[in-house]
Amino acid sequence: MKRMARTGLVAVVVAAQVGMAQTAKVGTFDRTSIVVAFYDSPMWSAESKATETEMQQAKAAGNQKKAAELRKRGHAEQNLAHKQLAGGSIDNILGR
Repeated sequence: MKRMARTGLVAVVVAAQVGMAQTAKVGTFDRTSIVVAFYDSPMWSAESKATETEMQQAKAAGNQKKAAELRKRGHAEQNLAHKQLAGGSIDNILGR
């Protein structure tokens, strides 16, 4: 429920800014909500499923090297998400 409230607040702020004249504004955002929303998004889910499918295909084809690389990439992405929740850079999210 708390996450939904934060997401709703972000949506209201963005909607309000769209209708405003183009002026520079300084503000803050809740980085934890941004990280959670990104990794819970359909876009990220599709990327994760594609990587998982690719890894399963590599395993089925006997390409252990590619399967290991994809598994390593998955672990690195999971570690990045944990670091971002702890306050690490979210440049990979904001740049999308």
